[in-house]
Amino acid sequence: MKPLFSAILPFSFFVGVALLFRPSVSFAEGSENTIDSMNLAIKMAYKYIFSNTDSSVKYAWNAWLLAKRTKSEKPEADADYLIAGNYWIMGEYNKALQAALESLRIYERTGNKKNIADVYRAMAS
Repeated sequence: MKPLFSAILPFSFFVGVALLFRPSVSFAEGSENTIDSMNLAIKMAYKYIFSNTDSSVKYAWNAWLLAKRTKSEKPEADADYLIAGNYWIMGEYNKALQAALESLRIYERTGNKKNIADVYRAMAS
């Protein structure tokens, strides 16, 4: 039994590592699936921000990447805001401030007053 166990253990380790580092959101650039994937990633980042920060920040970065590729300003700012919140929760205050200021810059440029207020509120707390 021992040789079988020693053969299975390394295999299961590599399967676990592969699952850990697989992309959270798949997308096809320039398609409607990209927008759907980006919106899903933002929703998942919000869902896990307090219960599973590691997953939340991963989804937020995926959303940010998709927003950059599709040149979608509002989702990019939303992702920056979520990244800031995750960093704040993790105690990475300099990174949180940097991401919050980036989201603020985009919200101000696009005139999104509600989100501007949300960023200022978050930075004040």
